[in-house]
Amino acid sequence: MNLLPASPRRRRRLARLGVVLAVALAVLVSTLVLRGPADDDSEGVAGSQANVYVPPEPVRVTKEMRRGINATLDRFVPAAVRREDPMAARDLATPGLRASATRKQWERGEIPVYPFRAKGSEFHGWTLNYSIPNNVNVDLMVQATAEEKEVSGIAYTVDLRRVGGRWLVESFFPTAQFQRVAAPNGSRVVAQPDLAPTQNRDAATRTSADVTNRMIALVPLLVALIGVLLVIGVFVTQYLRGKKAERDYLAGRL
Repeated sequence: MNLLPASPRRRRRLARLGVVLAVALAVLVSTLVLRGPADDDSEGVAGSQANVYVPPEPVRVTKEMRRGINATLDRFVPAAVRREDPMAARDLATPGLRASATRKQWERGEIPVYPFRAKGSEFHGWTLNYSIPNNVNVDLMVQATAEEKEVSGIAYTVDLRRVGGRWLVESFFPTAQFQRVAAPNGSRVVAQPDLAPTQNRDAATRTSADVTNRMIALVPLLVALIGVLLVIGVFVTQYLRGKKAERDYLAGRL
């Protein structure tokens, strides 16, 4: 059964329509592939009520909060930073930080906390970055022991969450380290923005998930594009056959 129109003119019109549809689908696919995550429609319409972010109100750090934070840091720094008891550090970590490594990795000390020979047993000299309900972010300066020959101290940024009445560590990464010997340019401070394993891993995971979701969404469009191309192929084949038959007919009359 021939589904194509008998008229050559109508066949040509249908072929042109197929080309237009194929081009439109190709443009749509290219737009979806090339646009970034910021173009995601799930963010809502700008200016709409659902898109308005209301930051939480800051809260004052009370004496009780400070005691709880100090107690957590006094246990976490020796256990995690000095690697004296990684499993004890795991007990002081939030579920998010725990999930950054397997239990076996925690047991081996392969944890998302930058190691350092930290001096002391109390770590109360932190400075507050911000404090909102059940979340405190601080900077903690940790001094080195005498065994550490190159670095005199490291500044860590620590994020803590109150979970079930306890202050747990959400992230603990260095922001700068201080050298005992000055560099050729005279500086003793070395920034360490790339030593945040948890954040880097989360970013890579989100990027991979975005790419996977986008590729899955493109499957129906690619199938439709292939279908249109097949239809165009049928039209082209029929057109070429018609031309050949016309040439054969004219050649037979000569």
